[in-house]
Amino acid sequence: MRRGIRFRLGILLAAFGVLATGLTGLYSYTESRALLVRAAERELMSAAVVFGGKLAEAVVDVEHDARLLAALHATHELLGAGGADGIGAAEPRASLEDAIGALLRANPEFLHATLLGPGPRPVPLLHVDSGREAKPREPGGDPPTLSVTMPVNAGGASGAGAIVITIDLHRAFLILRSDLPVHLKLLLADERGHLLAASGFDRQLRRLQDTFADVRPLFDGKPGPLLARATLEGRPAGRVLGAFVTQPLVPGSDRRVVVLGVAEPLSQILSSTRQLGRTALQIVLAVSAIAIGLAWAAARRVTRPLQQMTGAVRRFSSEQSMGELPVRRDDEIGDLARGIDEMRERIGSMLAELDASRNRLAHMARHDPLTGLPNRTVFIDRLEHAIVSARRSGKALAVLFIDVDRFKHVNDTHGHGIGDQVLVQSATFLRSSVREADTVSRWGGDEFVILLEGMDEEHEARRVAQTLLDRFSRPMRVGELALELGVSIGISMYPRDAFEADELIQRADEAMYLSKHRAGNRYSVFGNQIDGESVK
Repeated sequence: MRRGIRFRLGILLAAFGVLATGLTGLYSYTESRALLVRAAERELMSAAVVFGGKLAEAVVDVEHDARLLAALHATHELLGAGGADGIGAAEPRASLEDAIGALLRANPEFLHATLLGPGPRPVPLLHVDSGREAKPREPGGDPPTLSVTMPVNAGGASGAGAIVITIDLHRAFLILRSDLPVHLKLLLADERGHLLAASGFDRQLRRLQDTFADVRPLFDGKPGPLLARATLEGRPAGRVLGAFVTQPLVPGSDRRVVVLGVAEPLSQILSSTRQLGRTALQIVLAVSAIAIGLAWAAARRVTRPLQQMTGAVRRFSSEQSMGELPVRRDDEIGDLARGIDEMRERIGSMLAELDASRNRLAHMARHDPLTGLPNRTVFIDRLEHAIVSARRSGKALAVLFIDVDRFKHVNDTHGHGIGDQVLVQSATFLRSSVREADTVSRWGGDEFVILLEGMDEEHEARRVAQTLLDRFSRPMRVGELALELGVSIGISMYPRDAFEADELIQRADEAMYLSKHRAGNRYSVFGNQIDGESVK
């Protein structure tokens, strides 16, 4: 039988249709996997940074608890009695034991707390154990623990004693990871790479760099963060992707540094591509069958639509914008176009969810979770940029350091819930009292800082400070309570008082402490006489 040009052209077009459709499906499938992996890398990096911040905040909370115990009247009485068991020391001993016991019960990661006496070789005056034991990571090893020591100043004398709280790092690690998705694997290692805690791994890991070889630069003094991959259990199904950062346990100190890792199985990252693969395969098979049967009549109608869809998929992989597809056609090409458009929508939806999750993590890393104000990292960054702009324009700027007066009394009297509402309302007052171009940040605790840019004269900063004093002089309504608070404010000016960001903040802090020492509810300007006082 003679095979004419139509048959040959039909075979050629059928082969082209099958090949083009298969390559389009394979290309879009592989590119979608690559996009998901890159998005997961960004999400893991953000999660590692946020988790490191949470660990540092947990250590700060332990210091806060130790500071509260050190400030108790019973602690000072027991130190004054020298820890004796006589009648005069029985009541403060029992009171302090009750306070420490309540603290240990409220914090499952706390192992024990000890009151040490004074002297070069302090003797334990009181020791309260939670009854919980820290388990070592491996047989014969030491359990991962962290001890926080807080000096007790009794009778105005420093070094009169100390409160020591010991926590189980592994248990604290598990408590912190409860807020993260269950499929994430977490690791905590010391500065030498020895695993202190791990969650989500089927087998025991000892050294971080033995499992994730790419993290070795972190232990050679090179700063993170970085990404690393590993294969667990020796199987391809055990491949994981991890993000690792270095984190000081004590904020602002580099004496004790740990390495935090957040890992996720690649199978979990790519699980959403399975349905995409099945859909792409179904589309390829259906269009291939149609192309084989109708290729002889579709020579002119098939070539252009296929080229259009191939170009759209390529644009989607590079620009995430597919462009126009022939979805209105009522033939097989239209089915293919609608299938690709459906796949694009699914990929776009997944990428949008990943971007939203990343944005939430990035916002948490740069903003105070209680008040929503920028944190100190953002404030320092904006202050440094403002100094550069002021240096170019020749204008001045001001830094206001603000401390809420009597906040500790409110916190101790009405509880932390009321205290949190006071901080939220205080943040609202501060934001509404300055311009939109100015920056209000929560520095920590009940302290706030304000950056006033474009200040021509010092009196402009004084006017803002007086506005805040007037605002806080009125009772603050929190529920049914009318709280008398007030603020102590310190002001420093650029370039008069300092040229660097940290020095400007320090000058404003010193001026604030002058206001604080003069009974609060006033402002002081660094280097200027205020009510007969000056900051030098």
